[in-house]
Amino acid sequence: MWALLTLFNYYYSIPFVDAFIWLGLSLTLIIFAVIQLIKLIHERKTIPVLRIQNAGIFITLFLLTFFRATDKIIEKVDWVVFYSKRSDIVKQIKNGQLNPNVSWNGFICQLPFSFPIVSNGGNDIGIYRDKENGSVTVEYYISRGFIDIPSTQFIYTNDSEEIRLIEEKIKIDPANNWRINTNWFRSKGDL
Repeated sequence: MWALLTLFNYYYSIPFVDAFIWLGLSLTLIIFAVIQLIKLIHERKTIPVLRIQNAGIFITLFLLTFFRATDKIIEKVDWVVFYSKRSDIVKQIKNGQLNPNVSWNGFICQLPFSFPIVSNGGNDIGIYRDKENGSVTVEYYISRGFIDIPSTQFIYTNDSEEIRLIEEKIKIDPANNWRINTNWFRSKGDL
């Protein structure tokens, strides 16, 4: 159940709702961990193996949830698993087969909401074209921004100016921004 909720939060939840789910799940897990530790202390003379396992599981799940370690793992696996699908989408954009397609924004392309989810928070991607030099920049969202929470995204770009801006961000904040592959970057916040 915990794994399904963690995956759901990563792929479908918006930051505002995710904060409440994270808080509720963290509190629930710490309560269960404390209960297991109290029972472990009470049964210290004859500790059943199952009690040690339960305490270990709840403590581990709490730590993974509280420090969001699983988000980083899921992000890395997501990148590897869906790299070819994202590359195919970039090819379709370069060929003019995919374009921004929502009435409320001039750069968002809403992909069909089906598996695989290549861009979290609704399977929307950002498409930016520079008509002067023919370059393309595509954003695949890892986490959609909300009010004052910046978006995090995988970015493909062959625009030299965008690459320069991203590389400057990498120098300033390498913990949240880095080069993944040729023309592919992971970036947090706006350029």
